[in-house]
Amino acid sequence: MTKTMALLTLFMATLCLGQPIHPDSTRAPSGNGSTGNLAADSTTSASSRFDLVPPAQFDSFLTILSHQGIVIEKSTVTAMGFTRDSVDTAQRLFMIYLDKSGQPVKRSFAIEQGGKSAPPPPAQAAPKQGGSQPVKLRQDGRVYFMINCAVKSLYVYPSGLSWAFPGTNGQVITGISLLALGASLYGSYAYTQKRELGYGRVEMMNYGGDLGVAYPLLLATFGETSFGCRYGNQLRGWGEMLGFPLGIFAGSYTRFAGNFEYGDASLMTSESKFGFLYGFIIPLYFHDPGTSEYFSLSTGLTMALVPAGFYLGTLLVGDRNYSAGRSVFVTTSAVLGAATGALLPTLWEEGHKEVYATTVLLGHVLGTLYGFTYMGDHSYSFGQGMFMIASAATGTAVAEAVPLIARSNEQRFYVGAGIVGSWGGLMLGELLARQLFDRSGRDNPKTASVSFPGLWQVPLLWACSKGGLKGVSTGNAPLVEVAF
Repeated sequence: MTKTMALLTLFMATLCLGQPIHPDSTRAPSGNGSTGNLAADSTTSASSRFDLVPPAQFDSFLTILSHQGIVIEKSTVTAMGFTRDSVDTAQRLFMIYLDKSGQPVKRSFAIEQGGKSAPPPPAQAAPKQGGSQPVKLRQDGRVYFMINCAVKSLYVYPSGLSWAFPGTNGQVITGISLLALGASLYGSYAYTQKRELGYGRVEMMNYGGDLGVAYPLLLATFGETSFGCRYGNQLRGWGEMLGFPLGIFAGSYTRFAGNFEYGDASLMTSESKFGFLYGFIIPLYFHDPGTSEYFSLSTGLTMALVPAGFYLGTLLVGDRNYSAGRSVFVTTSAVLGAATGALLPTLWEEGHKEVYATTVLLGHVLGTLYGFTYMGDHSYSFGQGMFMIASAATGTAVAEAVPLIARSNEQRFYVGAGIVGSWGGLMLGELLARQLFDRSGRDNPKTASVSFPGLWQVPLLWACSKGGLKGVSTGNAPLVEVAF
């Protein structure tokens, strides 16, 4: 309560002193990417008046912002109000709220509303800049989303048509699939034309499309193996063709991560997708792979573990704001951990599925924990994360070159080299990524740089002391400077 009153006092004092609030001059929230960049030109209070918005109307304005992909929780808003210019046409909504770290954030949104202080209807909610020019939406991930839709449609619609219409000519299916390719690309372009699309929101939309394809396949197999369903192929075909766009639509309205917080969204979706791993590994303790009992249990368990994994991801993220590169590092180390667990038993025995299941699950857990805790104070960029993946793959290839050159026929030699090379490549890539590439703003460097700015003056000082130079001002310069 004290913090809220202090913020209100600061807000009113700023207006009374005639100080314009510049959104760009305030500290942007370090982790809340959902505010977007709807801030417009600065405005002065010399020819404008200010009207406070009562808390009862907060929901109306927050709903308007949410239509543009800007998500601000009502519980974090401490003050809201309008300023209007002398001609009473252009309105600006000022807002003070708290970000995830509890720091105050000031934002300004320009709204054209003909002098009324009531919230404009959703159809007129698009903010205007300067009274005529629309504010340019941030769509960092739009192209990535459109390409993702187009590429995935090359699998979804050919396979869906083949299952839904098993007797259809292959050329017809190919032609319809190519039409669906164009519809996916240009349809996604039209759908996202007036939406703010950061990589965080795009990750949720892609995730929704993936689940829309996966769940009909799981449900069909579960129905066939558990109840003898005779329409499994129709369910697969129609289910994935309809589920793909519906999942994307549902993902565009999720509020689990900020619009631009790709790291948080990626960690949530990655933990959810690892539900497939657990869903198909755990049944190995009870049934042999390939049997109807195994598929019945594995598909049913997977459908339950996928949302459970997403919930676990939200708990792991918590209030922290993970960078995009950190999410890549966590996912990569988790995958390598599971792969290491699958390969280790081959070094000494084969044939015991329970041992494989145990080592895979244990390796995944340890790999995930390692990804979260190793260099936990560093926030890697997405490019650094991609470099780590490339380095892990390169390390595997280099390690496998050794037994190949030695012309070894021992399988354990290749397995051991692959494990060592993959982890060695990942860690070398992490080290090089920190040393060779630019650090992100949230990195915490632990090195010191030493410079000698005054060293060049030593010969000049010596010459002056000998009387060789007259009238030369050498000034004061430190011989050694240390920066941390």
